[in-house]
Amino acid sequence: FDRFEEAIRAEPTIIHAAVVTGTADVLFWAVARDLGAYRELLRRLTTAFPTLKNVTTFAVLEEIKPGFAVPVEALGEEVAASRER
Repeated sequence: FDRFEEAIRAEPTIIHAAVVTGTADVLFWAVARDLGAYRELLRRLTTAFPTLKNVTTFAVLEEIKPGFAVPVEALGEEVAASRER
């Protein structure tokens, strides 16, 4: 798994990745200029990691709330409010 994580970190088209719970092991966001470029990314990954058996792809049609920033200020307010209860 370490080698896979290193490959994900080194891939410039993968802009975010996380180890997750549930039916998937890893969830990642990738950008590609077209489906051919995305297919090439998947080909490289499945060739380098033959144990990568199941890939599910979702294409973003429209972003509703973009970004992955953690609202630290809001978290502080939540913690403060929970302590007051």
